[in-house]
Amino acid sequence: MPSPTSPLRGLPLAGSATPVAASTPWLPQGVCAGKVTLDEETAAFVGLAHLSEDEVQQRLSMVERLRSVVQSVWPGCRVDTYGSLAVGLSREGSAVDIVVSRCGSNFSSVQQVAGRLGHVKAFSPGVGQGAFAQVETQPGDIVANISFLPGDATSVLQSVTTVKRWLKSIPALGGVHAVLQQLLDQAGCLNAASGGLSSYALLVMIVHAARVGGTAVAASAGRLLHHTVLYYGHVFDFSRQCVVAENPIPAPKGGLAGDFVVCDPLNPSNNLGDGCKKLFAVRAQFAHCAAALKRWEQDGQRPGYKGRTPLSGILSYQKMWQRAALMGVGTKEPEQTIVLRPTGSSSGSQGSSGGLSDDDRSGDEGDVEADGMPTLLDDDDL
Repeated sequence: MPSPTSPLRGLPLAGSATPVAASTPWLPQGVCAGKVTLDEETAAFVGLAHLSEDEVQQRLSMVERLRSVVQSVWPGCRVDTYGSLAVGLSREGSAVDIVVSRCGSNFSSVQQVAGRLGHVKAFSPGVGQGAFAQVETQPGDIVANISFLPGDATSVLQSVTTVKRWLKSIPALGGVHAVLQQLLDQAGCLNAASGGLSSYALLVMIVHAARVGGTAVAASAGRLLHHTVLYYGHVFDFSRQCVVAENPIPAPKGGLAGDFVVCDPLNPSNNLGDGCKKLFAVRAQFAHCAAALKRWEQDGQRPGYKGRTPLSGILSYQKMWQRAALMGVGTKEPEQTIVLRPTGSSSGSQGSSGGLSDDDRSGDEGDVEADGMPTLLDDDDL
């Protein structure tokens, strides 16, 4: 009799007498412990983390409302999306990036146009070069970053083409990007406005790691995740080298200034890492992630393992359970309760929702918090 399948990605569910890996938001029903692989789990995580078809349609409907409004003001204008929505990498909470081009030089109506979409959170009137407005359609709902340009948006559209090409040539890119976004976001290291890393800079870093690793690494989410966190956590020399997306070897910084240099693929003199003040914390996240995953083979298999899944050792659950409930694929599970073993103690305690066994603790570098993730460095540790 065939085993039932996961509503997310078709992973085999465990029978009543089969050891089950701990339930996670992206695999809320549990899976057979011997069947958990990092490639498959990453696909399940993406299925939860990325926007659903309905959520994408809500955002596209907002873009169409904007198109109708702006074309009544600037009849010859063009409206395009870019960023995560345009390339299929949007998560819950991702802003919708929109560029309105061919507006001419008159931006006096921008704030009024933006106000017809919702609450204007930020506004820059611009003087000839363009204008900007950030709009929230409803409190806590969809946020749109709208740029108004006098001419064409050539470079913006080129960036969309470039990312789509990367996603096609590196099959594992989208999944690894989603996992590492979550990893850095939960540690407060993903917001560029607060000194963290931008999602685009992170994407460029993963592309470079894939080029260094080669075709076999780029094709597997498990291998690419392993390789990326090890590469930036322990190998890459941030003080002397810069990240160049298409280079299969690290490039010297040369004349580029900054502690953290990530070259913009469309403008190599532009540093996407400029303003990142959390390099130490970002690298610490990658180093701890590499330590947490080191016990798993690169495809995520760990023969005989009866504890947690690979991603449950590095990703926090709380917000993801809320996301799973919203998507209707799971209900909120009790928080993991993990009793850490005192130094020198030979006994261990396992939590009610997949806590660590003695075998699971062996070889760890760092403690484990009660939400199911290793204790990582945050701003207070700097």
